[in-house]
Amino acid sequence: MSFVIGMTIVSTSLSEQKIKKQQKTRAIKGLEAIHKHGILHNDIQEENILINDNDDIYLIDFGMASREYTKKKRKLFEEEHLKYSNLLDRYKAQFVKKEGRISKSRKCQVVS
Repeated sequence: MSFVIGMTIVSTSLSEQKIKKQQKTRAIKGLEAIHKHGILHNDIQEENILINDNDDIYLIDFGMASREYTKKKRKLFEEEHLKYSNLLDRYKAQFVKKEGRISKSRKCQVVS
């Protein structure tokens, strides 16, 4: 488990928070990795996408996650993938980092 300090993409205005294509690709690969292990996040939303000071993207809050059999529930995995991709697309382009935009008091533990 990693300890990550950052803020969710919903914590800033859309004009301040933009995601590069490279960041989106890494984030989608992370989601695909949990899907390969038969895990559905089940709560993909802006509040559960965190960006740290290094512009790394994390999917957080696995409190509603569940194990699914991929053969039986393939459509659920595809729908979750599409939802995550679409949310990230809303913030696509050049990420503008602002000095001091991440509060050190916002902390989250992420399971990797």
